[in-house]
Amino acid sequence: MAENIVANLSVDEVYHFLLGFFTIESNIKVKHCIEPSVINTTTKFPATLCDIRMEIRPENGKTRIEFNFDFTKSYVLGCVFFGLGLAITGFFFGIEGIETMVIISTVALAIGIPRSLSKTKKSFIERVTNLLKEKEHS
Repeated sequence: MAENIVANLSVDEVYHFLLGFFTIESNIKVKHCIEPSVINTTTKFPATLCDIRMEIRPENGKTRIEFNFDFTKSYVLGCVFFGLGLAITGFFFGIEGIETMVIISTVALAIGIPRSLSKTKKSFIERVTNLLKEKEHS
């Protein structure tokens, strides 16, 4: 599901401002741009890897920014670590250890992953919103 914010700036101002910010930000890499309407980035947040597509378009004299988050990299990395953990557990503790780890890991992942991804989305959108508000008032 896409998240949206609205800024009281022109499309060009928003595009160039965000592109400039993401270019110097160490945790965000700009992958692809289509001026002035799309910025594709990838993040390197401590616990979450994701791709973010921002579509920037005019709306009633303002600018709407739509965020589309793709957490596929985080899910793949989680599966790799889960498999690695199963292999190590099986090696040291046998099938009983694997059964226990599957139960504990499934519960932990079912609670932890959605919370972590939601927190990452919220943090990123709040950061962009605050940057644009500062730009609006400058």
